[in-house]
Amino acid sequence: MVPVLAKQAVMIKCRAGDGIIISNYECAYGIGLLYALSGIPAPDWGEETVTQRLEEALLCHETISFTDAQAGCLLEMLRAYKPDGVLDEQMKQLYQMGASEQNPWKQSSV
Repeated sequence: MVPVLAKQAVMIKCRAGDGIIISNYECAYGIGLLYALSGIPAPDWGEETVTQRLEEALLCHETISFTDAQAGCLLEMLRAYKPDGVLDEQMKQLYQMGASEQNPWKQSSV
């Protein structure tokens, strides 16, 4: 998996407002991005599964309401996603990429 593809997929789906997350790679990036958008510090990803990390993120963001439609779409996509048991280092890398986003909705030339 090329990490930038998962990142771009999440961005496109958030901009379109009608996508679904289809992989743990997209989910991992989306979880990190959720923390970046809310300003809540993203915890380090230790030995947790994608399911555990997603559950924790959704609990932390249970009362968050975004005025940004794209961020709201991301939250809804994450709430709907059901991760499988797969976890690898690229997912952890994507999580960190999302958590460190500064200007996520800016169109990139990548």
